[in-house]
Amino acid sequence: MLVETDDGQAQIILMIWDLIGQKGYRYSQATSFFNAKGAIMVSDLTRKETLDSILGYWIPLTLRVVGPVPMVFLGNKSDILEQCQYGLPEIEKFAESCSAFGMGRTSYLTSAVTGDNVETAFRDLAEMLQENYLPVKLGVDLRLMDRTEIKTIKDALDHIMADFADQFGKMEYATPFLQHQL
Repeated sequence: MLVETDDGQAQIILMIWDLIGQKGYRYSQATSFFNAKGAIMVSDLTRKETLDSILGYWIPLTLRVVGPVPMVFLGNKSDILEQCQYGLPEIEKFAESCSAFGMGRTSYLTSAVTGDNVETAFRDLAEMLQENYLPVKLGVDLRLMDRTEIKTIKDALDHIMADFADQFGKMEYATPFLQHQL
């Protein structure tokens, strides 16, 4: 993607990962986005709990793994507004509250069906990365789950999948095998 700079244009290459959207696989999820330089946080406008999940689960996990990074906040399914439980004002308020982490305040309503604002969101993230991003590390230990935290079969599965990916080389190489097995 080309973005405008003071000197003309710069090419930014974005690697996009769609993480397991469910809570509870934080070790596997964390290994997937370790060293990420930015994020697009997407909530489902027809399910308010997905917006709450970003604040209560995804933001803390992101901060723990990669530290404060530029973010764009999206409310998806704007093509079916009559089914929406919240709108742009709630997303903007949420994004504003996250600006204290140095993550930006950009937010949009999007539609995967029509493509509304999708490219704009990616372009904004690329521009934030180009113009404003300074790497900050918090000294993160990727061992986000120790054995004492394994309370359910889901926790055990998460730990096993992440360990397999670590032994296999990287989550990006292990994911096709894990998907096939699941």
